[in-house]
Amino acid sequence: LDSLPASYAQAAATLGARPWRVLWRVTLPLVAPALRRGMAFAAATALGEFAVTLFLSRPEWTTLTTLIYQHLGRPGAANLDAALVLASVLMGLALLAFTLIEGPAQKDNAPHA
Repeated sequence: LDSLPASYAQAAATLGARPWRVLWRVTLPLVAPALRRGMAFAAATALGEFAVTLFLSRPEWTTLTTLIYQHLGRPGAANLDAALVLASVLMGLALLAFTLIEGPAQKDNAPHA
């Protein structure tokens, strides 16, 4: 936010935009990529900290990683299948997080013939 030029908000205000509209239509779109990347990194870090989660978790708060661990610790094909499904969900969430980090593809601004 500190690196955003103040002239953008000032220009919007001189055109009659209220402070909330400046925030919603000018500031938020400019910082959205940084917010998206920050949230995705936080989610990826939270998913990757299995040892801390296992150590600090409470029985009534089961996370996805500890649930996989619990299913792998029990015998039987049904538990293995459940662990594999949960691991697939975890991989999907990680893929989603890193897709959000990369952001939407930038379109080429070359003129069309």
